[in-house]
Amino acid sequence: MRSRSDCACCLADENVCVCRHSSVLATARLIDMAKAIGRTDDVTHYTSRLSLLKKAYHERFFHPELGRYDEPGTASWIQSHQVFPLYLDIVPAQQTPTVVAALVNAIHNQSDHVNCGIIGRYEISAES
Repeated sequence: MRSRSDCACCLADENVCVCRHSSVLATARLIDMAKAIGRTDDVTHYTSRLSLLKKAYHERFFHPELGRYDEPGTASWIQSHQVFPLYLDIVPAQQTPTVVAALVNAIHNQSDHVNCGIIGRYEISAES
């Protein structure tokens, strides 16, 4: 059995595990549901958790020297790695133009073809 310390996405100092974008998206949806049914304590709890997850995601996947998000330990990157942080409001405001430029550059590098997979299609449409 794997421990949190074995997971490349976990940050031991905050005891937060970010499994790509799904952790952030699921927590955001929990907040929406808690609001819809009037569970204010849950809204507060999950809002705090969402803030930690966004911070952990940014710290784990953003490469400031490249100005883009990347999968840890890989030399290649794909458009979805830029789309999800933009869609989920993970990117700090001062770095948003850089990440958008990385996404546009990635699209241009593929002959202006959007290639963000079936999962990222909705998110890139929402950001357009």
